[in-house]
Amino acid sequence: VDRNRSDPQLMVAQGLYWVTLLGNVTPATADFLKRNVSKDLSPAIYQPVVDAIDAQTQQIEREGFRIAFSPTLARYEPSIERVLITGEITVIDPRGNEAREQRTYVLGVTTKNYRLLLDSFEVKRGAWTPSDAR
Repeated sequence: VDRNRSDPQLMVAQGLYWVTLLGNVTPATADFLKRNVSKDLSPAIYQPVVDAIDAQTQQIEREGFRIAFSPTLARYEPSIERVLITGEITVIDPRGNEAREQRTYVLGVTTKNYRLLLDSFEVKRGAWTPSDAR
């Protein structure tokens, strides 16, 4: 890690940390999630991401849902300079019914003063393909 640059492997590891937090939400973990992810957001996306976390948290608390994400692939894609994390997301309702789908998180990671920050965040249904770069 340099002052304003990171190794792609480190960006992937940090991306896995963020996605693990964002993709595994219960009413009991929602505040923890917000506190720990918000400190790593770049100013450019801070408010929209915090607002989305708040909205999701309120819905989860109101409806009693749980969200679980199991990553199956994590890599850096140099053609778009993004971290890609693909896996299965499971939404579990209060009765225990489950809905599953494949999802890919596309993360922009920057380094400022030796610190990795989440600079962009996109959620895509299914796996990422090279045609998504266009």
